[in-house]
Amino acid sequence: TGEAPFDVDADIITFEITWTKNGMPISTVEIDSSQMATLSNQFAIGDIIGCEVTPKDSQEYGLSAFSTSEIVAESIYAIQTGDIPQGQNATIANVIVTGINTDGTIGFVQDPNFQLYAGIMLNIPNGSELSVGDEVTVYGTVDEAPAQNSTRTELVVASATDITIQGTGNITPVVLHTSPTDWEPFEGILITLQNATPSGPTSIYGVSPINEYTLGLDDLLYSYTAELLFFTTYSSITGIVDERYGFVLQTREAVDFTE
Repeated sequence: TGEAPFDVDADIITFEITWTKNGMPISTVEIDSSQMATLSNQFAIGDIIGCEVTPKDSQEYGLSAFSTSEIVAESIYAIQTGDIPQGQNATIANVIVTGINTDGTIGFVQDPNFQLYAGIMLNIPNGSELSVGDEVTVYGTVDEAPAQNSTRTELVVASATDITIQGTGNITPVVLHTSPTDWEPFEGILITLQNATPSGPTSIYGVSPINEYTLGLDDLLYSYTAELLFFTTYSSITGIVDERYGFVLQTREAVDFTE
């Protein structure tokens, strides 16, 4: 009915909610049955969050119920497959930086523990000091960003302080000899195309077709057009699959092209 409950004495019942982090109180609120209690605090992986709920009326307290939950890392796989929806905050841990632009505002990370649905773009509006090979933990908000008739899944990172560099690591590219039937599972993943011929014309968005494959080259991370030999078959081209103007390959430097 939406009405506040009453006890046998006709007193209105409310609920006292006490939140704790690692055993220390961080918030106490009082609500009625029509309200919801939430936390907006930022937590770290491994934090133990407790919640104690105590019913009360104007004269006395009832029996309390208490539960705890540990903050664990979400996975890129869960984000890319939709288990963690757009708008939800997520922490991904022990992922490897595979690409970064010059001002540190756009990067890609990949989970070494998965083969598919394992990569994601980081949107870092305020910049960062990341380098390829950094092993990081990242906190951000899941977003589905429109990009010229495509929708890219990304993690929006409000501040460089939401990124913790833990060490270094390495991602071995997935080697492809032909296009998969669906590029979606490869979004954000480092791949190597074998025997690939970039051709023209380059679109107004900086995308060049690749004759043997169903994705093009893009210049989000590296301006490839000045050094690329068009209509030359390269023995391999390495880059990150991105969904931007359709599916494209984001190369990172000149050495990604092997003649």
